[in-house]
Amino acid sequence: MVLDRRTMMVGSMAMLLAQHGLNAQSNTAKAAGAQSTPQLPHADQHKGPKNMTLKLQSFGNMLVFPGAGQRHQGPLAIRFATKIGGIEWRTEILGDVSMEVGMGSYLQGPHGAHVNVRLGLKAGDGTPFFFQYISVGEMESHIRGETPVMLAGQIEIDPENEKYAWLNHVQLVGRGILSEDPLCQSYEMAYLAG
Repeated sequence: MVLDRRTMMVGSMAMLLAQHGLNAQSNTAKAAGAQSTPQLPHADQHKGPKNMTLKLQSFGNMLVFPGAGQRHQGPLAIRFATKIGGIEWRTEILGDVSMEVGMGSYLQGPHGAHVNVRLGLKAGDGTPFFFQYISVGEMESHIRGETPVMLAGQIEIDPENEKYAWLNHVQLVGRGILSEDPLCQSYEMAYLAG
């Protein structure tokens, strides 16, 4: 028996639909050109993870000190690019973190505001890693020190490192407040654990 690509595709779709509890016959007929309506599962039939919870695990406080940079008016908002002058970050897991290099780009305007930061860092034991994050918030009040920004980021570290490789698979989050003299973004950091 010789099957053409369309027949194989329709058969594969029918198997996939059946695995997900959909009416494969209606969908197969529709894929073959018949005028029928697929039978979609009701919301109460969806079998998602039970008792899904997220837990925040403390990951220290991170202080970010912006350095000198360049600012220009973009089409939607002010753009700003800067070298990061330094960080102070200590965690129970990484120890005293030091910075090798860091850059930030900022967008601030009435239609949106965010900060993108990329950092080349070293753990207290000298293990190199990369950390990138984006922070979002209402920037006008944040610049006055009145409201926080929220950080979401990720770490990239050598997957062969038995001590730290698990950090490649977690989401880091933070809540940051801006202060002056010196200019500093202070983040209360955590990672999400399931």
